[in-house]
Amino acid sequence: FFDPRFHCSVAWSRTPTMEIASVPVMCLSIAVGIASCLVTPFVVVDSLPAVFFISGLCGAAIYVPRTRTLRLAAGLLVLGLLGGVWVVYRPKIGDHVMTLKGHTDWIRAVTWSPDGKTVATGSDDMVVALWNPSTGKTKARIDGHKLWVNAVVYSPDGKTILTGADDRTVQFWTANGTHVHKVRGFGGRVWDIAYAPDGSTIATADGKYVRLLKPDGTRLRTMDGHAAGVWSVAYSPDGSTLASASQDKSIKVWRVSDGALLQTLLGHTDSVNTVVYSPDGSRIATGSSDKSVKLWSAADGQFLKRLGGHTKGHNGTVRAVVYSPDGSTIATASDDGTVRLWWAATGKLRHSLEPHGGAPIRALAYSPDGSTLATASQDETVRLWRATDLSDMRMLKSGADGSATTKSSTPAEAPIATAAA
Repeated sequence: FFDPRFHCSVAWSRTPTMEIASVPVMCLSIAVGIASCLVTPFVVVDSLPAVFFISGLCGAAIYVPRTRTLRLAAGLLVLGLLGGVWVVYRPKIGDHVMTLKGHTDWIRAVTWSPDGKTVATGSDDMVVALWNPSTGKTKARIDGHKLWVNAVVYSPDGKTILTGADDRTVQFWTANGTHVHKVRGFGGRVWDIAYAPDGSTIATADGKYVRLLKPDGTRLRTMDGHAAGVWSVAYSPDGSTLASASQDKSIKVWRVSDGALLQTLLGHTDSVNTVVYSPDGSRIATGSSDKSVKLWSAADGQFLKRLGGHTKGHNGTVRAVVYSPDGSTIATASDDGTVRLWWAATGKLRHSLEPHGGAPIRALAYSPDGSTLATASQDETVRLWRATDLSDMRMLKSGADGSATTKSSTPAEAPIATAAA
């Protein structure tokens, strides 16, 4: 909360040419401000510049008058007009929260720890970095890969980090960055890694193969069905099926228990770069080099809908698709440098932003609580953005037990987020 009356009080009491003792004046004005807060409402301001503008007006009202009498009158007038009015900045969707800097090359992967206390990134500088999302400081830098790091993922319990790279290895690390072991012998660059929801298996995309590993990295089986490189893999929420997206323009759905091919989804006209299941498991979302995002029925593979944002303004390959944890939004990233939010139920555009000043965006990740969206870019930074609105903010009032309550509204329909570079 920001109350310009207190700014006024301090400014008024510190005016050097006033002949009234500053401490009594400051105490009096602050007391008047606090008393007025108890009986009057507050104003919600939607931009920080507006907050500072109002504050500046209040300060000017105190400093500009040239005589003691006018200063006193102006100060009392300001306090009277603002009596009980709290100027509050209301955070809204798309607000920039923080920038994580430290990598020296493109960032290709970003993910959150299950507890939301760490952001992990993988870069072409061959480094995996662990960040504190509250402070923006680096918690650890992991060196171990010899080429670009393409994938970073946490185990469901948050105790293990897996990384995959162009050096054709998957490496296991503890949550604090200590190396555990390395798995070699993949048929090509490791483009993606996914953990089964229960942690029982691990899926990798390398070369044109989808491979399943045991939790210790031991090979379980290989699924060979794509005609070109596999870029992305994703488990269904119940862990029974696995979807893979390929350069051959197709999406394939496999049964995890025996590796059987269940469905082949066709409709994209260029490489399919990313695939994800909705949290309820009913839909599959895909992003392609044909600049489109498509939704499919997970039950029968039928095409459902094409999100139009990457053809109505976006002009680049779609790199990532991510559902918010509650399933209300989809975030997608592409090469035209923009992020767009879409209503999930209708596919209508809700919000768009250009998070990295036009630089291509390589990856996206929602925080576990869905409040923050992380964007990773070729500009060597990761930026955190507010992913939710506080659309009906109210004054926090302390209850008799010392607790605080607030009121907020819920939008009638939920958004989908997409990004392009």
